[in-house]
Amino acid sequence: MPATVFPDTMGRRHNPFAENVYPVEMVEETRVSPWFRLIPPGIIVAGTIFAVVYGWYAFQAERGRVDELFRRNAKDHVKAVETGVLSHLEAVNSLADLFTATGEVSRDEFAAFAGSIRDRIPNVKALEWVPRVHDGNRAELEAQAREDIPWFRFHGGPRRFAGDDAGGEDRFPVYYVEPLEGNEAALGFDPPHHPIRQDAVLRAVETGALSVSAPTDLVQGGPLAILVFAPVYAAGADAVPESVVGLAEGVFDVGAIFEQSLAMLEPTGQDLFLSLIHISE
Repeated sequence: MPATVFPDTMGRRHNPFAENVYPVEMVEETRVSPWFRLIPPGIIVAGTIFAVVYGWYAFQAERGRVDELFRRNAKDHVKAVETGVLSHLEAVNSLADLFTATGEVSRDEFAAFAGSIRDRIPNVKALEWVPRVHDGNRAELEAQAREDIPWFRFHGGPRRFAGDDAGGEDRFPVYYVEPLEGNEAALGFDPPHHPIRQDAVLRAVETGALSVSAPTDLVQGGPLAILVFAPVYAAGADAVPESVVGLAEGVFDVGAIFEQSLAMLEPTGQDLFLSLIHISE
């Protein structure tokens, strides 16, 4: 039997058995704007850009903080080393002041005064008195030293420092040394050929200022050390090279100076490498 079709009120054919049937003109297609489809990718891109920019600024801020911390730590380390070096140089100046103030200083007096310095600066390798010696007083000074130390003699040290001594030139041998133990080989040391030592000695005599040698090996052995000389003038004389009667000398282990100077600093978690560079003329 064919389906019955009733006309609707609009005069159109209507099937009463069909469900959800609407006039064609009542169904409109829902259209989405193409810009709306770009919103999710845009959010992703914007978020990514924000994350990159924020990360860059955060990185720059952290790098600035680390750089500032590094500069501050480096400055603290350099200041600590500078303070340590100056304290060692001042020790030599104070030793020179002893001879300037009293004129004659006995071996026992020298040992006591040098010992007080070593109590304040425990890593001092040696403190020494280096008088000006020439042909006219050489034998006398050697004899006087033997009254305290029978085995004392002026010597040129190992073969690498020894050489022909033409005589007639003023020399600056080690006459007092404190501590004596461990530095016996340095006592009486009068090398004819030791360019590093001789340069520092002559610089102190000629300039009248504190003179520091390049790092050098020692006749008594041990690590490389620097030699520091301070001139001492005759009482009442002008500060000219001819008036120099001797030199106060300090022998210092450079590595020990660094270690002692930096020992009081708090760990920072950063690695710093310090170098000592000797600049000669």
